[in-house]
Amino acid sequence: MIRFEQMELPAAELGPENPLPDLSRKRFVSFNVKSSERVSAEEASFIGKGMVKTMIPYLKQDGYDRQKTMKKFDTVVLENDYLKAVFVPALGGRLWQLYDKEKNQDLLYTNPVFQPCNLALRNAWFSGGVEFNLGMQGHTPFTCSQLFCEKRRDKDGKEFVCMFEYERIRGVAYSVNIYLPEDSKVLYVKNVIENTKDEDCYMYWWTNMAVPETPNTRVIVPAVKSFVNKYKDGETIIDKVDVPYETEADSSYSINIPHAIDYFFDIPTEENKWITAVDKDGYGLLHYSQDVLIGRKLFVWGQGQGGRHWNEYLSTKEAGPYIEIQAGLAHTQYEHFIMEKNSTIEWVEAFTAIQGEPSKLHDKDWSVAIKEVNRLLLEQTGGKKAEEALTPVFPDVYHADCTERLCEGSGWGRLENLVRAQLGTASISRVCNDWGNGTTQTDRWEHLMQTGLFEEEQPLHIPDSYINGHYWIDLLENSLENGEHFTTYLQLGTALFEAGEEQNAYEMWKKSAELQPNPWALRNMAAWLMEEGHDLEAAADYSVQALEMLPDNRHLAIDCSKILMEVGQNERLIQVVEALPAQVQALGRVQLAKAMALIALDRLEEAAELINTDYVLPDVQEGEISVSAAWIALHEKLLMREGLSEKEAKEQVLERYPIPYVLDFRMG
Repeated sequence: MIRFEQMELPAAELGPENPLPDLSRKRFVSFNVKSSERVSAEEASFIGKGMVKTMIPYLKQDGYDRQKTMKKFDTVVLENDYLKAVFVPALGGRLWQLYDKEKNQDLLYTNPVFQPCNLALRNAWFSGGVEFNLGMQGHTPFTCSQLFCEKRRDKDGKEFVCMFEYERIRGVAYSVNIYLPEDSKVLYVKNVIENTKDEDCYMYWWTNMAVPETPNTRVIVPAVKSFVNKYKDGETIIDKVDVPYETEADSSYSINIPHAIDYFFDIPTEENKWITAVDKDGYGLLHYSQDVLIGRKLFVWGQGQGGRHWNEYLSTKEAGPYIEIQAGLAHTQYEHFIMEKNSTIEWVEAFTAIQGEPSKLHDKDWSVAIKEVNRLLLEQTGGKKAEEALTPVFPDVYHADCTERLCEGSGWGRLENLVRAQLGTASISRVCNDWGNGTTQTDRWEHLMQTGLFEEEQPLHIPDSYINGHYWIDLLENSLENGEHFTTYLQLGTALFEAGEEQNAYEMWKKSAELQPNPWALRNMAAWLMEEGHDLEAAADYSVQALEMLPDNRHLAIDCSKILMEVGQNERLIQVVEALPAQVQALGRVQLAKAMALIALDRLEEAAELINTDYVLPDVQEGEISVSAAWIALHEKLLMREGLSEKEAKEQVLERYPIPYVLDFRMG
């Protein structure tokens, strides 16, 4: 049975999208990925390749807070006598819940709230369930965006659900197709990625499953080697180690892993591709797939205070901790492989309950546990290899009709199809045909296509979209031949930046600001100068000028305070912040910048009024230690006031003033 209904739960508002284009490359730490001598040249051939330098044309999603109210989400539910699966198309198609009706138990970590935090490339990410990550490392651009969703029926009468979108950076269409036969104890998902362009592109896919972490949770996978990420001197080193006994502790039990880490298991080619997480009674989730999905991973937050806090910050204390078991198209998440032009990648993966013999699944002999899961899997597949068993199970996604539409996605797939029709090239998908009617975001770009002119805006109008690709760069440049306007230069500069022409981009923004002073061009100039380390004083000036034009804009305020802090203009920062509207001053990022300026100026009592156990940074980033750093810097100076030397203060600060649990986001 397939039905559309609503789910209600406490939820933070996602808030407005950030109109400032992503010009920062510093957070893409995987540019520094290297591999150890234990990783072969073939295994390392794509490590560090294909990383994106910017999320343009997407807007960041960082307008959320931590105030939750009851909110309803549209869901699509697949249910039979054995399983109930609840998907949320508005949240990237997340499988929110998979419920085992025979055991009356959730197979996934089901988050009781919706609380975005800063863990994705577009910032907003939330924990729980199963997410389907396409395109590039750092979670899909659609993590908190709505997909198209419809019920379909194939020529044999089989009903399934199709969720789909067009990904603008890689230029591919993808669909997540979901099937639950009436007599099945298995939920099947067929993922299809279509690159119909006449050029290759980098590609990436990981299916991430959150499962509860208990003192006895064991993750089992048919591998004795694993790639693992280690950090040294600001670099990420990919090493290869034995599993589950890299050390004396058995790492298949997450409770034995002290800090946040990723284990990317190296499953031998001839083995079935599966991973499972079981509790002390031998019960849990089993995930298996066709062979193209070669990678399997375990992610843990670790047992430190920071890792425990992250679990709670993303959910609730009562919900308890979780870990993630994952499956991908590559061995690790530090590599992107080449997807050939005019090609399709598709596979079926399966989600089901597992109940095995506890003594075997928890045997100290790793091979005994693997053998027990293989036995259970063969029972599931009728003695066939997973590849063979899964091949015929799914309905024909290429010849199916929509019988009911639940929701619309973006208009960018429709726009891309218009471009391709004009160029005489293939449409973006053979699986999905109805890409909606466009949106206000895409209408102005369609207008540019049709007229050769870009619709101009007022200087304080907040941009709601950007574009990428040389087709659009040419149209914008041609539009300028019919008349210069600051908006066209602004958009052209942003498209050029995405294309790697950063100096040209800066010149376009400069022309935009000269034609018509506007906060968006000024901000972009400031951000690029900061990124390049050029003329930091000018960067600060441009940033302040931009904020003065729109002092109630949270995004400009956060951006400006960050730049002033990094430049070291502490007194100016405080003056600028204190002139802002109260609601903007209260933003966590603005408060943090002001606190650091106060500490630098030895105004410690005022800083302590900001950095204390009441302080909240809603969008603290994964791996970010700025809050801890502010706490330590403040209390080191307080200790020095007591007469300690700087060296003594550094040595004693964490003993005298341990970082409070509510401020601790360290993952080490």
